[in-house]
Amino acid sequence: MSNDLMCPACGSHELKALSEQKSHQLTLGGEFHYMEQMYKCASCGEEGDFANRNDDVFKIAEHEALKKLVPSLIDDLSKEKISMAQFERAFELPQRTLTRWKGGDFSASSVALLRTIKTFPFIINVAEKKFNPGFAQRSLFLEAFKLFGNVVQSQQGSIQVTLSASSDGASVRTDAYIPRAGSVTPTLRAV
Repeated sequence: MSNDLMCPACGSHELKALSEQKSHQLTLGGEFHYMEQMYKCASCGEEGDFANRNDDVFKIAEHEALKKLVPSLIDDLSKEKISMAQFERAFELPQRTLTRWKGGDFSASSVALLRTIKTFPFIINVAEKKFNPGFAQRSLFLEAFKLFGNVVQSQQGSIQVTLSASSDGASVRTDAYIPRAGSVTPTLRAV
């Protein structure tokens, strides 16, 4: 029972605290846990977070989980042969930014950037080219084509590629055979 809180529905102070451990999956990270506290009114049966603390409890637990994830994502950069200095130069970040992030001084946007680079590491090369649209399109095209080739090979299929280029752009014709899908002939055109 909690006398300092009251039911928002009926005004009663006859409340019973109910605690439940919850878990949440962090994007590109592990699961984290937190304790959610709800209240139930003994008079009218209304239930809820009458103390308005669960959002804060969740945010604290999420931040603690992110303090483990961010260093892991930064360490993954070196596994991709991307130095911290190269990353900072490419994205025009102040020196030692990644060191600060690794130490826990990060924002939601820095976590989003790290997740994006973890998912699409070729974006570093695009950033190094100052996000030149032509370079970005070619990079995306090549990455998509590599992915397609990897999928075909992982299915023990075969692929034949015809590349043609002109002043208008480039086109790629692929004839692929994937055992479970049969013949596939996607044609891609990059301008």
